[in-house]
Amino acid sequence: MKMKKRSAVIPARLESTRLPGKLLLDLGGKSLIQRVFENARDFHLFDEIVIATDSQKIKETCEHFGARVLLTRCDHDSGTSRIAEIVGKLNGEIIVNIQGDEPFLKKQQVSQLIEDLEMSPSCEIATLVYPSKDSKASRDPHIVKTVRDHLNRALYFSRYPIPFNRDPKQNISWLHHLGIYAFRRSFLQKYSDLLPCPLEQNEKLEQLRFLANGYDILLVETHEKTIGIDTQQDYRTAVHYIKKRK
Repeated sequence: MKMKKRSAVIPARLESTRLPGKLLLDLGGKSLIQRVFENARDFHLFDEIVIATDSQKIKETCEHFGARVLLTRCDHDSGTSRIAEIVGKLNGEIIVNIQGDEPFLKKQQVSQLIEDLEMSPSCEIATLVYPSKDSKASRDPHIVKTVRDHLNRALYFSRYPIPFNRDPKQNISWLHHLGIYAFRRSFLQKYSDLLPCPLEQNEKLEQLRFLANGYDILLVETHEKTIGIDTQQDYRTAVHYIKKRK
């Protein structure tokens, strides 16, 4: 079987609610966005890696370290929307959305995500999940939870702890969503036709739009959390991690 071409896209927005300008923060002598790009490049999984941004400042920074950058509109409300704008300029049949604040993704996680999507012809979307028994973390609205059916398709995503543990004596685990997606090109080509839904607007979760419009989302389980950088504390943790790794 001929291998499908694969593209990685890093949506890059300069402003962030909790940590403004974070993609240009220094992380061990390199900007965060450069760390993310080089980490993805070192996987050797992709035929191309593209940074998609509406920021001239990010564009200039990324071109300085040799990345291919495509400018997009500034009105996107999600990374998926930004990728959908440029899908016609990409070569891949499988397109992976790599978060611009995830510099420590592991190759095995991304490789498994791609492989499972390629082996599931009825799905056009796959995403990573991490099983956790941490009830405190599962009550954190910044950590998105999901539940699945017996075919590992997502049933729902929420900022609330789902499933609800009605019996405190029962030892249950939750699936925490890690915001890395793999898409088939065909889905991204139709993305602009998808209507927002009340569930998405209530929870502020774009993946609920996919479900509401009838798309299956394949959940790919990993047993290692990613280290995202959303807050000042996350940034300090990442700086310490880089120093330790060196």
